[in-house]
Amino acid sequence: MVERDELKDRLVRECESGDLIRVRVTTLKAVKLLKKNRETGAPTPAMKVEKASTVEGVLNYQVPGGAGPRKWGEHLDAPFVGHKGKLYLHLGERDTVTRYLRDGVETPRAELDAWLPGKGKADQERDGEGFASRDLTWDDVTRVEVLDTGEVLEVR
Repeated sequence: MVERDELKDRLVRECESGDLIRVRVTTLKAVKLLKKNRETGAPTPAMKVEKASTVEGVLNYQVPGGAGPRKWGEHLDAPFVGHKGKLYLHLGERDTVTRYLRDGVETPRAELDAWLPGKGKADQERDGEGFASRDLTWDDVTRVEVLDTGEVLEVR
């Protein structure tokens, strides 16, 4: 277990080489539910819903064709981006697995759909290697596994 600032410093040091670093990052984010069931109009029952995602990809990812200007945010020390006072972990995403937890118990999305906001963004465009540029909210990151070394860093 490491403090969040310590994990950030370690990732910055790992990225200094400029080499691609294969990682698996786990995030946990509270989901803001709709006030009413979109199908029945009934009030949303009291429940805590969280979205747990496991993202596999690479740090030090550069968008093919150069590092043109970002649509939002500014590059900080690799692999981080800052925007409106928030910090994001930038990576090239290869695959993501998402689970939903209702009051701490894994629950199929279909059972929660009526209370969840829209489906989100369409799939992002992928490069020739199968990566999509992705920015994860740093405060949501709970675990980083460096796949090349097997090192697992969990946030306290």
